[in-house]
Amino acid sequence: MKIQRPARLLRLLLVGLVPALGACGDGSDRSASDASTFTVRDSAGVEIARSTGTAWPEAGGWALGESPLLAIGSADGGPDALYSVGSIVPLSGGRFALAHRSRNEIVWFDSTGARVVATGREGDGPGEFRAISRLFRLPGDSLLVVDGRLNRLSVFGPDGRYLHSSRLDLEGGGAQPVVLLPDRTLLADPGFLFNTSTPAGIVRDTAALPRFDLDGERVGEVGPVPMDENWVFSIGGSTGAGPHPFGKLTLLAPAEGGFWLATGDRPEVELRAPDGALRRIVRWADRPLPLTEELSSSFEAAT
Repeated sequence: MKIQRPARLLRLLLVGLVPALGACGDGSDRSASDASTFTVRDSAGVEIARSTGTAWPEAGGWALGESPLLAIGSADGGPDALYSVGSIVPLSGGRFALAHRSRNEIVWFDSTGARVVATGREGDGPGEFRAISRLFRLPGDSLLVVDGRLNRLSVFGPDGRYLHSSRLDLEGGGAQPVVLLPDRTLLADPGFLFNTSTPAGIVRDTAALPRFDLDGERVGEVGPVPMDENWVFSIGGSTGAGPHPFGKLTLLAPAEGGFWLATGDRPEVELRAPDGALRRIVRWADRPLPLTEELSSSFEAAT
């Protein structure tokens, strides 16, 4: 049996870290300005950047505005209503496309939020879907669509027209593409595999991350790396598994020149090349986050 969870991105973290490190690439030991609080050094060809500052003050930092910048769809349940929206991909000219998973369709919008075209429906045929898991933007505003149930890659043109599809070469295992790398290969999450012999308790697998080309052929792998922590349990003779509350997670995000990897073992993220080679480590000062009664209650209410 396999458990697959939606991919989680590090975008908010990386938006703050990457600009601060952009000018720190000559490998010398030095301190940044007092405002940036970063130090950068080189270790055997790997750049290590560390935040030596403290967290934002109580009244500092930044926050998203309360009013939406753009409203799309309708709230009256009409033909334009959106429910269970998945990946959203920005396109040129302020346009964007999104996965409307409740209808198994892809919807394109212009820069004002007006609906332009929708394509796809429930089914197994060309241009149809069973479970849209992710969208990726290709050159020329074409879209690559991953169907996690059919294990299929489909390509659509910028006008929404279906072009072609191919199946993922999973070699008897399972994996979901989560990052489109600069060399136009897909890095995939193998998920969590368990069976009746898996011991009950908190389990964290170590697994390789498969790489696929855009035709679905397996072209290599990265790792192995630690995966998400899961809770394995036995009830009435049956074995099950689910996410470990507040457990460690493995996070992947696209980056210029490769991808970011975080495993939750330490307060750091790694920049890796498409082949997995380590290029940079970004670290920051850790601080304990107490598990309060309020947090526990919020978690229980959400689950």
